[in-house]
Amino acid sequence: MKDNKKIQFFIRHIEDMIQRTIAYEFPCFTEFLTTGELQNVRSLIRQNSQIFCAFWGGDSDCDRLIAGFFPASWDPDDTQSFFPIDCVHIRPSSPKFSDSLNHRDFLGAILNIGMDRSKIGDIRVCENTAYVFCHQDFSDLILNELSTVRHTSVVCEKVTSTSLIPKQEYDPLYASVASPRIDSIVAAITGLSRTKATQLIHQRLVVANHTEVSSVSHMCKDGYIISIRGYGKYKLQILEDTFTRKGKQKIIILKYI
Repeated sequence: MKDNKKIQFFIRHIEDMIQRTIAYEFPCFTEFLTTGELQNVRSLIRQNSQIFCAFWGGDSDCDRLIAGFFPASWDPDDTQSFFPIDCVHIRPSSPKFSDSLNHRDFLGAILNIGMDRSKIGDIRVCENTAYVFCHQDFSDLILNELSTVRHTSVVCEKVTSTSLIPKQEYDPLYASVASPRIDSIVAAITGLSRTKATQLIHQRLVVANHTEVSSVSHMCKDGYIISIRGYGKYKLQILEDTFTRKGKQKIIILKYI
């Protein structure tokens, strides 16, 4: 019952944002959305032709996204600069004496200074430093309040250009599947049997392109981003017209590092 009330409140909030966009002819933006919230937004915008909706997380490889509602008269190709997203670089003040830091360490430290999870987008970890995408109204909180991650003293700086943000790194896994059905893909990612992979899907632990997957026959496409709770996040590359001698489709599974 509590979850239903939360969903209904969110839907009313989105409907209000859409109406404000129409009335004032100026864009409105959500916070960083969960998978369920993304699905609700996509359902709502299909019902309205007076606005269009764009999604952006601060960079092309970002998974956590903000929805922006724009008047229909706006240029759909000129929206990214309007999104209220900053990127903060967090690095050890003395790399020589730094702990080995991971995504969970950085996220935990940011939440401990009072940041709400909905204000935080992707955290891109690279060589013991992190690039944190966050709502621009809260970037100063990180800059002014975050001084340690685990036991490591850190320095925080706002990134002034997206060209300074390193690209997402991946750990590739080469595999072959009978078909790009989601159950086959999940089995290849996890190393589980198709039966156990099916159980993960039925338990709603699998997300493909920000949509919870419930059908084992869902067909995946090249470029899909797949998240499996407890196993991590992956990008799928389907090698078109490339098959094994037994006729299986060759794929590359890129695990987010």
